[in-house]
Amino acid sequence: MAGFICRFTWTRGPDQGKRCDLGPRMEDGFCVFHSELDEERPFPRNLASLLAERARKGQSFEGFHLADAKLRRVNLTGADLSGVDLSGADLALSQLVKTSLRDADLNGAFLFGANIQEADLVNAFLMGADLSETDLFGADLQGVLAFGADLRRANLAVADLRKADLSEAMLSGANVNGANLAGAQLTDAVLDGVDLDRAASEADLAE
Repeated sequence: MAGFICRFTWTRGPDQGKRCDLGPRMEDGFCVFHSELDEERPFPRNLASLLAERARKGQSFEGFHLADAKLRRVNLTGADLSGVDLSGADLALSQLVKTSLRDADLNGAFLFGANIQEADLVNAFLMGADLSETDLFGADLQGVLAFGADLRRANLAVADLRKADLSEAMLSGANVNGANLAGAQLTDAVLDGVDLDRAASEADLAE
């Protein structure tokens, strides 16, 4: 990795204007995190600790592609993961408190039991994601596309779900106390044991 400079230039964060110096190198001249190649990525063996350290230091994750990454129990508290590709990633039991996942691709991601309190997931993609038993207390989920997502026993108390698409999602046993469901789509969602009367607003249950 010595001497290698990725073709990606940071446009925000503490390294704004500088070239990325992460590795390893991919065939297109970008690092493993920024490459646009559609192939399996040789992530570093210490991937989870490397990302946790970046989060701790407030370093940028701009443009990262982390599809199918194994990140179970990773601590990314407060990190800015806006727009990051985490599709199919294993983030079970992870700490994502107050993390920005705005516009992030979490389609098919495994987030079982993760702590996502007060996180920003505005317009995130969560189709088919496993969010069972996650703690989303106070999270901002406005406009999320969570078609078919698994939210069984999730804590959605005080969460903002305005205009979220939860069609065909599994919400059995979810806590929606004080959640704002104004304009949310719950068509064909499984709502066994969910008390919508305790939500802040009535959802759109269009047939």
